[in-house]
Amino acid sequence: MAAYSITGEENAVTAALTTVLALIRGAARRGKIGHFILSAGGTIADQMFTAVLMRFTVAPTVTGVVPERKDLADGAAIMTAGENASAEGTYTAASELFDQFIHHRQTFQWFAPENPEGYLTIPDTAAAGIGARVLHATATPPYRCTMHFLE
Repeated sequence: MAAYSITGEENAVTAALTTVLALIRGAARRGKIGHFILSAGGTIADQMFTAVLMRFTVAPTVTGVVPERKDLADGAAIMTAGENASAEGTYTAASELFDQFIHHRQTFQWFAPENPEGYLTIPDTAAAGIGARVLHATATPPYRCTMHFLE
């Protein structure tokens, strides 16, 4: 499997979940997320934000992000990605793969366990994917997410 990296940013976070980065299924190809990083920027306050990774069946409206090959011998990614959602997609209810409070002064990393079952897998369904979403009721710093994935 080829390995790729994508990074996205969201600058308009509100008190509702907002997509920072979306990884969208490619043609007949499922992706597997093995690592992600979440952080907040700007003037950091002593506050928490909510970070959630969820499955979607209709992708959010996002600005395209080109996945970067980790090994230049691999071909371009078939999966697509996007950042800074202007409209949310259709997220599956109760599909949280990750749901935590993260302190603004902390960069958070998640690594899949060493077995294939530990990866966050995108289903082989058209327009399906996984989105990294954040919310904060009062603070407005930019949020970033980087995902490392296989396809």
